[in-house]
Amino acid sequence: MTRVDITSEDLTKDAPDDLYVFFSISRTAQSSEIKKAYHKLALKFHPDKLSKDATSNPELMEKNTRYFQKISTYYTVLSDEHKRKIYDSTGSIEEALGGIGLSGLDPGEAGWDAYFKEMFAAVTKESIDQYSRTYKGKVYIYIIFLTFPYF
Repeated sequence: MTRVDITSEDLTKDAPDDLYVFFSISRTAQSSEIKKAYHKLALKFHPDKLSKDATSNPELMEKNTRYFQKISTYYTVLSDEHKRKIYDSTGSIEEALGGIGLSGLDPGEAGWDAYFKEMFAAVTKESIDQYSRTYKGKVYIYIIFLTFPYF
């Protein structure tokens, strides 16, 4: 399969108005229904499943590869509970993705900020106090056994 990097512009250009309509599922669809709809589209547009005429045309191959990657990216949004909530509240694929996690995407300042906010909890006075209450005054003993091979 030919590797084609998908960019942020690729995702938004000709993006569907509604991912639920794109996958022909309801807004209340369960993960199994989303997965089934994704597999149906993925099989139809997978670059390895194209006809011999399509595979002999590099331009058509690249177009189908990009479309397949879009399908996969859209599935990523709906299959991840957190991203799906963001998409449902904003209607934006880019915001749901946070500008991260795709090869070829430059997350920029806002993307990195969203990335670190998602990865690490904010440090607040309350979180420090909670940590202090949990661990202050407790003694932890670690016993480590090391074995060294004879040379």
